[in-house]
Amino acid sequence: MTNFDIYKLIHLIANKDVYSNWLTPEQFQLELQSKNIRLMRNILGLPERYQPGVGASATRTNEIDLLPLLVVKEVPLTNQETELPNWYYINDFYTDESLAPEIISQQELGTRKNNPLRVATEQYPWAIIIESGLKIYPSTVTKATVSYYRKPNDPTFLTTVNTTTGELEYDEDSEELEWADHNKLDIAYMILQDFGVNTGRQEVSQLAPLWKVIQP
Repeated sequence: MTNFDIYKLIHLIANKDVYSNWLTPEQFQLELQSKNIRLMRNILGLPERYQPGVGASATRTNEIDLLPLLVVKEVPLTNQETELPNWYYINDFYTDESLAPEIISQQELGTRKNNPLRVATEQYPWAIIIESGLKIYPSTVTKATVSYYRKPNDPTFLTTVNTTTGELEYDEDSEELEWADHNKLDIAYMILQDFGVNTGRQEVSQLAPLWKVIQP
């Protein structure tokens, strides 16, 4: 299912023509990008205002859906810090020597650093979340394996109008959503809700097979 399939399906459910400007291609791209992140946040079970770099506990509803975005890799530390490109949520970390690594909140940092009974060691390291990923204690740790979910790629919706036929044509260079088709239907449903279309998620699923025959 492409972004164009979703676009046509939304118009079908809303009983709108794709040329009506009810949902312009520009608006649709913004909606795709917004709901792309919202879907990830929902699947992770994160709060509405979650932002990467802010500690939050996730209650995953379906880890299988998140597998394409899962990254597990060993990274070097610079000044105790990792560099995790495009990370969205960090699950865990460990080292070759660690027995019980722990990610703590920023609020615990002062107490933990000065606690003589809970000193960070190579067997029992701990870390805090920072903008670049993790800052890991003790300073003798030089590398760590980190499990995290990266941010999904921003989808794009590029179209042109054929000057001969007048039809809306989809540019295949558009960046597609990385989700499975059933997740793409979740995004379609959220967009319909934003535009005040009174429909149920089940109805979206029932009409979805029509995307292959819907014409603009």
